[in-house]
Order: sequence, then structure tokens, then C-alpha cells
Amino acid sequence: MIKKKVYKPRCLGRECYHTYNGLVPQKIKGIFLKPGCRYCAGGKRPRQFKGRDPKTYVPSWCPLQKSPPILRIYHYKNSQTALLRLLLDRDNVKHNPSEYEYAMRYEGISKLTAWELESWESSGTLEQLLGTPVMAEEIIEIDDGLTPYFFYVQDTYTVWCILFDGEKARQNKLEDAHE
Repeated sequence: MIKKKVYKPRCLGRECYHTYNGLVPQKIKGIFLKPGCRYCAGGKRPRQFKGRDPKTYVPSWCPLQKSPPILRIYHYKNSQTALLRLLLDRDNVKHNPSEYEYAMRYEGISKLTAWELESWESSGTLEQLLGTPVMAEEIIEIDDGLTPYFFYVQDTYTVWCILFDGEKARQNKLEDAHE
């Protein structure tokens, strides 16, 4: 299984992050910019970075950031897919979870961030931590508005951060009830 690491989100490289490199101070989109000034165009109006704001990481006032984060849980979209995975596991065939096999079964508000879930040590079950029942082989998504992170649930005490496409999985529909 391909694993991924959770990183603190950065502004550099985002479409909304800009640096004014002109020679003369100028008013752009309603804010007065000096040479070398950093600004964010992610909200309704551009906003200039202050000196006390972090240089590389996302500031607390970021308009794209969702607080609290959104929690989504994905399960196998039908019983045939679950049976196929069971047979492959029985034959010791390694597999990565595919977004075509999963569909969203729960959406709500998360009590914790992706960073907290990755560094979580088994002091309790995932159900106690998230406040909703979670089964083995499900995918947990924690979306803070900047970067969605996906976690594969190996069992009630073990999760792995993985590569997964939630947009494609959200297009699928649950075909039968899962218990």
C-alpha cells in the first residue's frame, strides 16, 4: 500500500498566493502593494500578509481554511466489491484502495485535524475519537479546505495516510446497506 505523510499546509505554490514584484508601489485589486509585498487572493477581496504572519505556512486568517474540518467516511460501494477484496486478502494479494470501489457513507464535522489523526496513538478506538462508528477497510477523509487527507482504516486501532481521489469516490453511490 502506498503511504503518504501529513504536512503542515503552506501558502507557497497555491494559486491564491502572490508576491508583488513591481518597482513602484501600486494599488491592485483594492490594496496598496509595495515591492516584495505578499498577498492572498483566495477570498472575496485580496488580503496583504502582515509582518507577524508566518512566512511559509498558512496564516490563521486564511479564507480557504475550514474550521472545524469536514469528516467524510467512505465504504465499499457494493457487496461484490467487498467480497472481491476479501478473496484477494485471503490469497495474500496486495492492493491499494481505489476510488472506484468506494462511495461516501457519512459526512459531518471532525473533532480533530489530519495531523492529530496521523499522530494518534491507540489510547482508544477510532469510534471514540471521531464520534461515529468506523469499520475496517474504510477510508476516512479530513478536509480542512486546503488539503484533503485520506486515511485507510486497517482495524479500529490502526490508520494509514494514503493517496486517494475523494472527488471520484463521491460520484459513486452506495448500492446496498452495509452493517
